[in-house]
Amino acid sequence: LVLTDLITAVLLFGQYRILRSQALLMMGCGYLFTAALTTAHTLSFPGLFSTTGLLGATTQTTVWLYMLWHGSFPLFVLGYVALKSRPPLALPALAWPAATLLAAAGFITLATQGHDWLPDLLVGGRYSPTYQGTVGLVWLLSAIAVGALWRQRPRTVLDLWLMVVCMAWLFDIALS
Repeated sequence: LVLTDLITAVLLFGQYRILRSQALLMMGCGYLFTAALTTAHTLSFPGLFSTTGLLGATTQTTVWLYMLWHGSFPLFVLGYVALKSRPPLALPALAWPAATLLAAAGFITLATQGHDWLPDLLVGGRYSPTYQGTVGLVWLLSAIAVGALWRQRPRTVLDLWLMVVCMAWLFDIALS
């Protein structure tokens, strides 16, 4: 996942350099963000690299990283949709990936070191009511992203592929 997300981000950044579409820059940042959170999620997974996971993981870290990862990507898709029809913003292109990595680092820090500030999603090996609400919100964000892409006219090939990605996201979240 990390490798494919990074390859996709590089391709989208390359397309941005050619077309100067900040919508493409936004999607490149979205894939860069998912690569960062997927890496942290993998490192924090209990039993994979250590019995409790790395990065100071607790029983809540992996599930929170998953929710932040899956809840944020649809926001990048919605940003992509919004930027397609808007004039360019006056931000330097390199600031976007830097801000993305900073946001990813902040979320990773929150889920690993700031876990006391987050409600428990797993209690005694079972999903808490907070989990149900959180996963519902994450699922709803993906559904909204699919709807926003569906309403785009004219649709590009990228729009169609992002709809496929968001639908896969919906199924992934439902299976979680």
